[in-house]
Amino acid sequence: YAFDQLECRMYHAKSFGNDPQTSPLLFADPDRQNELHLESRKQVEWRFRRWYEDESFRAVAIAPLLCEISCRVAMAIGKRREAEHLMSIVPLPSSTRDRILSGREGDETEHHASLALYAAHDVTLCPLLAALGCWNGEWPDYASCVALEVYENAPV
Repeated sequence: YAFDQLECRMYHAKSFGNDPQTSPLLFADPDRQNELHLESRKQVEWRFRRWYEDESFRAVAIAPLLCEISCRVAMAIGKRREAEHLMSIVPLPSSTRDRILSGREGDETEHHASLALYAAHDVTLCPLLAALGCWNGEWPDYASCVALEVYENAPV
């Protein structure tokens, strides 16, 4: 967890200025702080790469989130049967399942809005990116964002 501390210090210190005398977030020796930050980042990246190389581990780590997102998209575009099928494969909490299935197919109510926002920490982004096949094995930068967009062709 030293990595989390160092990562936060590196990004938040900018708002306090770069003077170790006035910033509570900087070490007296900035070179040592950078060295510790890079070394701890390498260790965290190595550990997460080992975990997420294993497909079974990735499935346990991220399947429920991917299932929820996929089911919400399926319901929003009128594919209730596909959403129900996915939920039969990946169990979701009953409250989440009920919330997803509570609206009508293709309905853009609060349950099937055209925009859904999820907030997560870096430890959620790594398995999500790995499951999508686009994680390069490096830790995501502080305040990173993943945007998933679904487009529908207009009838001609």
